[in-house]
Amino acid sequence: MDVTLKLEIGGRSARQWKFTVAGPREDEFVFMIDGVVGILRGLGYFSAHNSRSNTKLTERQLQILRLVKDGLSYEEVGKALGLTRQTIKNHAVAIRRKLKVKNTAGAVALALREGWI
Repeated sequence: MDVTLKLEIGGRSARQWKFTVAGPREDEFVFMIDGVVGILRGLGYFSAHNSRSNTKLTERQLQILRLVKDGLSYEEVGKALGLTRQTIKNHAVAIRRKLKVKNTAGAVALALREGWI
């Protein structure tokens, strides 16, 4: 069995590894890799090759959605990222437009459902 892992940073491919696994421990290896992928995806650094990684949002926009998901206001998000409230609002408008949703809650819900954040 061949397993390919791809590391993306800021939406750009940074590294790729290919493993060939055979024998009785194949299932254990796949289980371990799935766990690592889950952890890294939660940190926002890793994207496996699947449809859930196909988002048109920038890494900054995903970062903003993660903070909004955690309950931060636009002003608090701005302070956390060193940006103005207006810049965060502009990002939110762009996010809603790209995802074709009516509000930021809808954007967060979609991003969670798709596994982007």
